[in-house]
Amino acid sequence: MTEPKRDAAETRIRCLEERTISLPTYIIGPLHVRGQCASGEYKIPLATAEVPLIPSTARGIKIANLCGGVETIVEKDEMTRAPLFSTTSCAKAEELCQYLRSNFHTLYEVVARTTTHGKLMSIEALQHVSDAYVRIGMFCADAAGHNMTTKAAQYIWEHIRSLPQFQNDVDLLTVSSNYCTDKKPARVNVEKGRGKTVLASLHIPRDILEKNLHTTAQRLEDVNYKKNCVGSRLAGCVGGNNAHHANIVAAMYLAFGQDVANVVEGSLGSTSVKCNDDGSATFAVHLPALIVGTIGGGTKLPHAKQNLETLGLYGSGDPPGSNAKALAEIITAAVLAGELSLMAALSNNGEHWRAHQRFERG
Repeated sequence: MTEPKRDAAETRIRCLEERTISLPTYIIGPLHVRGQCASGEYKIPLATAEVPLIPSTARGIKIANLCGGVETIVEKDEMTRAPLFSTTSCAKAEELCQYLRSNFHTLYEVVARTTTHGKLMSIEALQHVSDAYVRIGMFCADAAGHNMTTKAAQYIWEHIRSLPQFQNDVDLLTVSSNYCTDKKPARVNVEKGRGKTVLASLHIPRDILEKNLHTTAQRLEDVNYKKNCVGSRLAGCVGGNNAHHANIVAAMYLAFGQDVANVVEGSLGSTSVKCNDDGSATFAVHLPALIVGTIGGGTKLPHAKQNLETLGLYGSGDPPGSNAKALAEIITAAVLAGELSLMAALSNNGEHWRAHQRFERG
């Protein structure tokens, strides 16, 4: 497949006018992170109009540092795209699905021709009547991967239609079928992940809980279970077993030039709290679908580039993918800090309300 060349005139954006808006960005921390790719102390930029989020997250960072830092790990790194192939019969759709499942190495080579650093990691094919819903997973190095996975899906289609058994019986109905799923709450992203799947955890001694957060491990555990687990289930949440992961994810996406609509996937995380026998707490957050990149897109905006450079993460990492993974670990650690502070406030009657009165209406 040969891509047409385009000159600068073809890529100009036509619009009525262009405006630049300003959004307050607060630098807090530094936050001590103990991760695979992020190791050290990092300043945390939050671009938000919700003022109470700043002192609350800063308090969570203080607690995390007192406890020795947040431990993080990237469990999975696969961006997804889900093309939809329409066929002439149920039998042909079944044949296509079987081919896709049985020829991973061939498709791996097809995708390899589309990118320098990305690579195909997984491929699924689900049949629905005479249609084949395909979900490809790719390692996208330091890019978020929206365009890389779309290009890969297009090349897979070119390969399929070149095969004699499919030439006259298969059509690419759309390059994205919603089985990805992009920018919508979806069970598939909770269970299988999209982008970076990241875990962050922190052990908090009893004296720090009581002195600095004015709560106990048992009360934190009870509030977390009844609010984030039972309450979310009663509300019919898809994922979202958390207090406010999206708050920190959105604020950091804006600060780092990410596609802010992907905060939908970023909101699908879960929070867990365990009360230990000695009165300490094990506090953890799990983000199954954190989509971030350190090259391309909005990362080139001046404010985003500056914030990424401050962390030493702008551009491609060495090895490829390490910068984006580090950014994902830092964001997840900040999510933990913000979540911990809010959960402590919610477990201490009146504290949450008083904070909002003070910082938003005072």
